[in-house]
Amino acid sequence: MLDSKEDKQQKQINRWYTLVSKLYNYSMKKNEFPLAREELIERLNIAPNDRVIEIGTGNGKNLAYYPKNAEYYCTDINPKMIQKAKKRARKINSLDAHFIQANAKKLRFEDNFFDKAILTYALSAIPNNEQALAEIKRVVKPGGHIGIIDFTNLEPLCLGGVAGINLYNLTHDQEGLNITHKDVINPWVQRRKDHQMMYILKVE
Repeated sequence: MLDSKEDKQQKQINRWYTLVSKLYNYSMKKNEFPLAREELIERLNIAPNDRVIEIGTGNGKNLAYYPKNAEYYCTDINPKMIQKAKKRARKINSLDAHFIQANAKKLRFEDNFFDKAILTYALSAIPNNEQALAEIKRVVKPGGHIGIIDFTNLEPLCLGGVAGINLYNLTHDQEGLNITHKDVINPWVQRRKDHQMMYILKVE
């Protein structure tokens, strides 16, 4: 069976992330803004015994900000990134975290399984990210929240690990999702392609 164009694009992006896995911290540091990840997680108000899924865990940069009284399912399509996240988690005491290689568009969880979902710079690396967001909504309970940080507008660039994204359209066009918070992370940036936003969406 031949791979679809979308599957080929995902494989190409996956190869890129495998290639740069050793330099991932450096490459992301140029595009990230201090404290944005921490602020997103604080705004999600993760409660004791919440089940939380992270999509695109990468090398585990969010782990240090997670409250330790909840249960985390950290997913990534790239096995190299999962290995790095596990290594980072071993340095954090008492964190209840499971690491799972998974495709965000085909999650193997029941409907309404999670209380919260977190995606930091993940949607822009997923071809057909509309399908991914719909799948994430499926596994989050009504009344639960999805926290997103990502670029607002990027053209596809497979060799750069980017699938392309229009974050405004993506977050406004999904039925059953209500925007409860949005914020520009870097309002002083001049180039449109570098703009980043934080969104918190409530599942209806």
